Amino acid sequence: MEKFPSAHPAALKFVSTPRPAPVSFGTLAAKQADPNYLMDELPKRIAQRPVTFRLPAQVTNEGDPVNDPTAVWLADRKLISLGTISLTGKGARIR
Repeated sequence: MEKFPSAHPAALKFVSTPRPAPVSFGTLAAKQADPNYLMDELPKRIAQRPVTFRLPAQVTNEGDPVNDPTAVWLADRKLISLGTISLTGKGARIR
C-alpha cells in the first residue's frame, strides 16, 4: 500500500484533499456527530420536505479519456439533465 500513492498521483491527490463531513445527505456543511448521524438525520429532514438531488451528466467530446476515472474533462463540456431523485418517505421518486 505504501507504494500505491507514488505510482498513482491522482489517487494521492484524491485521498489527501480535505473534504467537510456533510450534515445531511441533502447538504454539505460540516459538523461533529455520531457515526450514524446521516442515517439518523435523513428521516427527520424528509418529514419536513422532500430531499431532492439533480442528476447531471457531462457529455464527452471526441478524444476525451473515458476509461480513466481520475481524468478531469474541460468545463466547456455540455451538461445534460438525467432527471431528479426525490426522497419523499421510505421510497424514492425519480422524475
